[in-house]
Amino acid sequence: MPRLLVSVGTGILVALCAVAAVALLASGYFFLKMVNSPQPGQTILDARMFKGKSLFSDAYLSGEGKVARSKLYRSLIWFVGSWIGVAVIGLAMQLTFKGSF
Repeated sequence: MPRLLVSVGTGILVALCAVAAVALLASGYFFLKMVNSPQPGQTILDARMFKGKSLFSDAYLSGEGKVARSKLYRSLIWFVGSWIGVAVIGLAMQLTFKGSF
């Protein structure tokens, strides 16, 4: 029975790690979208970063910027929640298989 629980726990652990990786990539994408939205043809470096101006574009407070911020926060919550889940599953597997630390 403990081996079955550890096998199922490992599957859940791998799935949570995958979700965390996707959430981290998504949060990076939405951060860049929020920082550089929408200035066609310019990167963050070209647009503002080294010209003594704000890093965030003028569209930061626009509807598109608010949507990007909202998606950024949601993806960060998914990332943190996934890693908390990984820690809990790992601890539960350790306690189940070994009985203690």
